[in-house]
Amino acid sequence: MTDPFWSWCPAPGASRQTQLTVDTNAYGDGYVQRATRGLNPAKPTWDLVFPFASFDHLEEMDAFLLTNAVQGFYFTPPDASAEVFVYCDAWAASIADKNGASGIVGQLQATFVRCFNPQPL
Repeated sequence: MTDPFWSWCPAPGASRQTQLTVDTNAYGDGYVQRATRGLNPAKPTWDLVFPFASFDHLEEMDAFLLTNAVQGFYFTPPDASAEVFVYCDAWAASIADKNGASGIVGQLQATFVRCFNPQPL
């Protein structure tokens, strides 16, 4: 079995946010001690948009996310050259147009969150 890999390319304009896991101890004299927590304290997320040009194309992306989003999948971010392991808890599709030949045209918006432990099936 091969590892699941998100093969669709995002549209230009993707954004990345990174949240550090930080423990803070505040003392009565105003002194604050801060330290990162865990082996992987930086957790990036990517807000992405994936265009689709047919109902089948949208259905393919939806099916992939329904099957793999919880346990995670591999994805190459637009700001990196190596793939990372991510999960995706929510996504939305917006239909820009409906045409007779392919059905619908639009975009799928999703947030991919970096994770470090593949979940069991």
